[in-house]
Amino acid sequence: MPGAKPLSCEVACQVSPQYVRMLEATCLRLGVQIDIILDDDAFLLDTPACYWEQLGAECSALGLVPSVHLPFHGLNIGSHSRVIRTDSLRILSAGLAAAYMMRARMAVMHTGFLPMAPAIKCAEWIAHFAYGYARLLHRATQCGVSLLLENTWEPDPTVFDKIEAAVGQELGYCLDIGHTRVFSKGPAEEWVKRFGVQLRAIHLHDNFGVEDSHLPLGEGNTDFSLLRIAVGVPASPPRLIVELKPRYILHSLQVIRAALGSNPA
Repeated sequence: MPGAKPLSCEVACQVSPQYVRMLEATCLRLGVQIDIILDDDAFLLDTPACYWEQLGAECSALGLVPSVHLPFHGLNIGSHSRVIRTDSLRILSAGLAAAYMMRARMAVMHTGFLPMAPAIKCAEWIAHFAYGYARLLHRATQCGVSLLLENTWEPDPTVFDKIEAAVGQELGYCLDIGHTRVFSKGPAEEWVKRFGVQLRAIHLHDNFGVEDSHLPLGEGNTDFSLLRIAVGVPASPPRLIVELKPRYILHSLQVIRAALGSNPA
């Protein structure tokens, strides 16, 4: 915020691509970046390349470096259904192409993992997921975009150990603190420790540990003091992405500052 000491990490405000231009001036004034959520796959697939290229050029001219949240509704590249795997891969690939054209630094995706599936089905899911993810990772690397996996419904980090083993390399991650409050069996600190230096982004929203309600920061009972630990783990601090309507960004910055122990100048 104006007149405040700069934070030790980047903060980004999440917004749909249709409204990025409306938020640019606010982001510049507050010193925050832009995270573009591609949750409308119809808009993503129907929008010409020139739109994404122009958006990227405008952001670049203003010194804004977008991050992207890839489509996720109903997508699952590890699905038992070949049709679902194929369509999911096609839509996610389109999202990566848009991220590249917008000159995004990173793109976050959900795994689609369903923890209630029996063990034999989980093994099959891992194999399918690893195949599709390796293809996406190859494309992301060609585009210069860091592809990050986000924890969603996973009860603990072990599924990511299995994915890494199947893919054959360490991967990048986005920690969703709100998801750990609702779906994880263990504390968020366990996830921070597991992701370690591979942690590149953190999604922020609040809840009461009952449902993924995406409340404004401070309106649930999440302890955001964890941010002080999480930001200090990697050599390059993760980007903090506020997954709320842009009208909450000013208050969110206040909560983030308090959690990190940063005070106004």
